[in-house]
Amino acid sequence: MGKDNCLKVIIYGAGNYCREVIGNVPKEWDILVIADKDERLWGKKIKGYKVIDPLNIKSYKYDVVIILSYLYGRQIMRELQEIGIPVWRIIQGGKYLNAWDRTVYFEDLTKKYIRLCSCKTRFENRKTASRKLLYILIGYKDFLWGDTIQRVREFCPCDIDVCLLSSGLYDVRLSEIAKINGWSYFSTDINNTLYAQNLMLAEFTEKDLIFKMDEDVYVTKNVFGKMSAFFEKMKDLGELKVGFVSPMVPLNSSSYIFLEEFDLKEKYKKEFSRNLYYGGDIASPDIRVDSRFPMFYWSIDNIDLLNNRAESHGMERYRLISGRHAICFILFSREFYNSMGGFELDGINGNGCDWKDGDEFQIMQHCINFGYYGVMLLNSVCGHFCYSKQEKEMMEFRNKNQRYFEIRK
Repeated sequence: MGKDNCLKVIIYGAGNYCREVIGNVPKEWDILVIADKDERLWGKKIKGYKVIDPLNIKSYKYDVVIILSYLYGRQIMRELQEIGIPVWRIIQGGKYLNAWDRTVYFEDLTKKYIRLCSCKTRFENRKTASRKLLYILIGYKDFLWGDTIQRVREFCPCDIDVCLLSSGLYDVRLSEIAKINGWSYFSTDINNTLYAQNLMLAEFTEKDLIFKMDEDVYVTKNVFGKMSAFFEKMKDLGELKVGFVSPMVPLNSSSYIFLEEFDLKEKYKKEFSRNLYYGGDIASPDIRVDSRFPMFYWSIDNIDLLNNRAESHGMERYRLISGRHAICFILFSREFYNSMGGFELDGINGNGCDWKDGDEFQIMQHCINFGYYGVMLLNSVCGHFCYSKQEKEMMEFRNKNQRYFEIRK
């Protein structure tokens, strides 16, 4: 943070809007300089602030870059990303707002960013020279760790670095789990999963392939190898611009693919008196609330046995994901993450898991906007335990039906 607990700000844009706004900014702003592409202004001052070449922004220790431009905000955003400014450090300030609304908007953003920039982190670093990383968002479902962490121990290859990531807490139990297994542990004291992921990934810039996993995912045998092998193959062939790779995960917005592959569409229709839409049923509240849905998927067979059946499909068989996909377990590249500029924070409230602008939405949006594809492998199955409102009933179900959840080789 800047002087007197202020937000260290670089203004981008030295036009009329900047001159209009700069005299009435929140008192918490510590404006360092103004950046603008007009070289005629470089070295001059506007309202007492020096104007610099945007290429020099990275030489300053700033918290955020605030774009003050009505017409060229999107273009400037792209240009800033091209010179290495992460999107999560950029605020679009060029909104069409009257003076009062603009003041309120800036004050709200300032409070949010001051809070985020004061975030304290702990990094227990045990990373290796591996170019692959698995990070697990974890800390709130300890009743599953006995299952899900054991599966990571069992099935994650030794050439993949593992980092446990806790957003909004530090748990000594997770610290001990990481220590015992030779994993890293990264935690933040503020609960915003987007910011936590950005901060953690900044510590692992050497990793080219990144597996992201939620703590309620049941990984299975060979899944890591199959996902990375497919990703590398597509990269070598150059036939498909892959944004992310996922195994089949039955309880997901792309469940229809799993149902088709295992010939379960009629069984699903009989159970729920309806078809599963090709765009996914995840937008239907009952899918995320009614515990009959996870119970249906988990009752089909033990997750490892389902995975064994899927392995016969071979690496060549995959499906392009046609709609929204729950990213509880995916693989993406550093190149893809960098092309996003990281996860954008502007507009994020709460813990960064909002349906409309969380990490999942941003990944899907980036794929659509820039020609990347989400790919589901048909030779792997992993389990997603349930959604949060289904946990109580699903815990009872799991306790009575361990055969579906236990490791089978």
